[in-house]
Order: sequence, then structure tokens, then C-alpha cells
Amino acid sequence: MMKRAGVVVSNILAVGLLVVMSGCGGSLFAPPPPPTPEAYCASSFASIGYGNFFYCGTNQANLQIVNFPDGAHGYCMSADTNSLGLVGYSYYTYSGGASPVESQSSASATCNLLGNACAGYIRCTRQ
Repeated sequence: MMKRAGVVVSNILAVGLLVVMSGCGGSLFAPPPPPTPEAYCASSFASIGYGNFFYCGTNQANLQIVNFPDGAHGYCMSADTNSLGLVGYSYYTYSGGASPVESQSSASATCNLLGNACAGYIRCTRQ
């Protein structure tokens, strides 16, 4: 009788382990989700004195510089001033150049100074 009880307990443990390993037991072995673009930019680039780098999302092909782990499109960019919070703006050119992140009014004014070379400006966010 004792040997049979040991076999039953052993079988129960084996089935329980299979259930957990097959995913029915929750996300015990699931990989962590990829970082957000903002978290990726903050952790992948050293701050240069103006806080974490910004994530500037865009589908413009010549500005998709970073291969983000979650599949996002865009680039990471530093700020050009210490007075920005979590949102800023980066102007970009038709040739693919982009500026450090600044306020919306500054990005707009600089873009106007560039004339036809400036394609617009992008809203950027950081954590």
C-alpha cells in the first residue's frame, strides 16, 4: 500500500509540473514584456545633463534610427535644455536630420528659420 501511495503522489507532482510548464499555471515562466519606447530610450542612452532621452515616434523611414524591442518606430533624442518636462518637440528635415528636443515654440521657430529644409516637428515623450 505504501509503494502505491508513493506512485500516486509522484504522478500528481508530474502532472502539476506539466501544467505549470505548459502555460496553464499562469505566467510563471513567461518572458517579461519588452520595455516601452520611452523606457528603452531612458535606459539605452546616457543622460547628457538634461535628463533621460526622449522617444520621438515617427513612421518617416529616414528617421527610424532605433530598432525598438516592442516594434515601435522612431528615434531617441536628447533634450537641448533643462526646462523640459516629459514632453518636448524635435524638428526634422527632409534629408533625415533631427534636432535635440526643445519646447514646441522653439521647435516651430527654428523650423521656420530653416525654411524649405524643415519638414516639420515631432512630439517626443520621455519617462
